[in-house]
Amino acid sequence: LFKLSTGNSDFDSMKEVLYRRYFRVLSEGGIMPDCIIVDGGLPQISAAKSVINSLDIDILILGLVKDS
Repeated sequence: LFKLSTGNSDFDSMKEVLYRRYFRVLSEGGIMPDCIIVDGGLPQISAAKSVINSLDIDILILGLVKDS
């Protein structure tokens, strides 16, 4: 569980969670996943990619979109 500090924006919340999770994995020498699946389309994928790129990690990011 994360106590978020970014208010109510879905994008900001997702970015904070991803950053904190994968920064910790890097810091502790943990095992990275093969991919990350986000709930949403291109905007959510772009937000996730910005965080992953800022941490200099190469992970496939997939988005789930309903009714498209």
